[in-house]
Amino acid sequence: MDVLNSDFDHNSVDFVELFNKLSEIECPYVRAIEIIGNKNTLLILKEFYLHAKPYRFNEILRALAPMSSKTLSEKLTMLERYRIISRDVISTKPVIIRYSLTERGLDLKDLLDNLANWSNKWFSKESSVEISEV
Repeated sequence: MDVLNSDFDHNSVDFVELFNKLSEIECPYVRAIEIIGNKNTLLILKEFYLHAKPYRFNEILRALAPMSSKTLSEKLTMLERYRIISRDVISTKPVIIRYSLTERGLDLKDLLDNLANWSNKWFSKESSVEISEV
C-alpha cells in the first residue's frame, strides 16, 4: 500500500493502525519518507537536534518562525503518534507541556546528518560542482 499519494491522515488513526498501514509499504525508503519527508517535520527535528533539550510549544514556534501554530501543532501531533517525540504534561498551574525526542527520534539524527552532508556536498552554493545544461 502506498499512502504517499492517498488522503491518509496520520493523526486520525491509533498507533497500531498507523504502524500496520506503514508496514504495508514494501520499500523502506518510501516508508521513511512517508514519516519524515515533509519540510516542516525536518525543521522541527533539526531544532531538537541543535539544542538537545525539551521544548515548550511556544519555544519551538518562535524558533521556527514563520511556521504557523496550526502547522506546528499538526506536525508535533504526527511526530508524537509515530513516537518520534514525546509529549510530557507537568501538572502545575498553569500546566506545562514539554516535547522531547524519544529513542526513536534520537535514532534519526545520524540519518538526517548524512542527508544534510549529501545536500551540502552536491547542492550548496559552496560546493564546487558545476551545473551544466542537460
